[in-house]
Amino acid sequence: MVKNNLQSSNSDVKKLKNRSKSSQNTNTQKRKPKYSKNKRAAITTGIFVVSFLLLYIFYIINYSIPVRLALALLTLFISGVAITRLNAFDGDHGIYLLSGTRGIKTIERLSNWRKGFWIFLSEWGLVLSFGILSYFIFKNKISKKALVIGLLSIFVLIFVVLPYFLLSLQFISLPNLPSLNITSSQTLLSSFTLSSTGLILLIITLIGGFSLFLFSELIIASGSTLLNVFTVASSIAASNPNYTPLSTSIPALAPIIPGIDIPLFAGILSLAVILVVHEFSHGILSKIYKISIKRVGLVLFGVLPMGAFVEPDEKKVTSSETYKQNNIFIAGVSANFFLTFVFFVLTIVFLLFVVSHIYTNSIYIYQVVPNSSAYNVIVPGTIITSWNNIPINNMSTLIHVASKDKPNGIVTVGSNNATYTLHANSTGKIGVLITQSYVQSKGISASILAFLYQFIVLSLTLNFLVATVNLLPLPSFDGWRVYKNIIKNEKRLKYLSIITIVIFVILALPWLFIL
Repeated sequence: MVKNNLQSSNSDVKKLKNRSKSSQNTNTQKRKPKYSKNKRAAITTGIFVVSFLLLYIFYIINYSIPVRLALALLTLFISGVAITRLNAFDGDHGIYLLSGTRGIKTIERLSNWRKGFWIFLSEWGLVLSFGILSYFIFKNKISKKALVIGLLSIFVLIFVVLPYFLLSLQFISLPNLPSLNITSSQTLLSSFTLSSTGLILLIITLIGGFSLFLFSELIIASGSTLLNVFTVASSIAASNPNYTPLSTSIPALAPIIPGIDIPLFAGILSLAVILVVHEFSHGILSKIYKISIKRVGLVLFGVLPMGAFVEPDEKKVTSSETYKQNNIFIAGVSANFFLTFVFFVLTIVFLLFVVSHIYTNSIYIYQVVPNSSAYNVIVPGTIITSWNNIPINNMSTLIHVASKDKPNGIVTVGSNNATYTLHANSTGKIGVLITQSYVQSKGISASILAFLYQFIVLSLTLNFLVATVNLLPLPSFDGWRVYKNIIKNEKRLKYLSIITIVIFVILALPWLFIL
């Protein structure tokens, strides 16, 4: 699970603003800009350029993820402090606010366009968030149309959209993502089956929505992590330390930092779109319910957008009817779910019609099994061009052709250097492990298309993650405010929050063992 470091609540914004105001009152001279507006703009631009360059370098250098993460955080902290002091922004510890009234008129215009659609979108989001239970939890404030379409949307997300996440991410360099082997694009639309695990997942999500889906996934992941911790602890107790179960596992909890674990510029653009749409949706529902908006803005950490906020009149929000509050609180999540479907369609279009013009596919041997017929004959890295005299252009063709190899028969392998004739073993294998790689084509048009593809795929994945993670019962998350309207017992809500935090701590344990 990816930690949500995108969302900043109004309460957090107010705390940041109040801290800045208090420091400003104690020493007003310190908060005044020292340079002219043009000079500040030039220096700030320079800080942005240098910071982005450093983040890109940290993305491509061959260091461990924790080291690159530490360097990136240090860069963001220093640049944030410099920008805050230079421009006298509200902020602290490298995190600062850019706020104003720009954008409020846009929110007003959008709220006047098809008000019924925006309200329906929020109800649809509540169904996606809480499943069938939403119809009972919110006391029939969910329309039957929203309930039916929401439940159908859950089915599509589970069995159609989610399987494409890893499939589409294969073309993007992500340090936390293991390498993938897939079939050709011709089999894309027929590769999903209703497995028993998928059916259980579907039932859970239909009943409790993606809030229950996420909580179940977190519990399973934390249980797996605890099992690895127990294994390591047992080995230490037996005086035979074995840290492999933790050091080789991929942390289920990780920050999203463009330039470190996702592409820099495509990642920033994707996060910016997610943040703006998410927060504008809160503002649109607020205006529909006649609640004024004081200001809008961004929260930045260094040069990266960390969050966005729309600040409505909080007194009017809390005094409005409960169902209106829930629609306002869930609006951002609903918008992110909606964008997940939009970017899913765009991803399919790119996978089927554009990707082949961006990347060239190579099928190659990455390992040779010792004492096999191919051992000391074919070297790792050999690119396969044919198998038994049949041209090989993709993995699915190779799998189909190689499946016909007979036990103890003859196998002819054509490569970029030579042709090899080998004897298969009793199972029809010659002892080579094969994978495929994708290399971006050269040229301006290929680079532009590759950037668009990265943006679309990241937007697909991150919109879903932001939507689901925001449903957690944690302070400053959208889900927290909805849960407060559902669970009236504050102690139960507090315990639920503590359990979630403990799970997060457990999921972060593998980071202590990654070198």
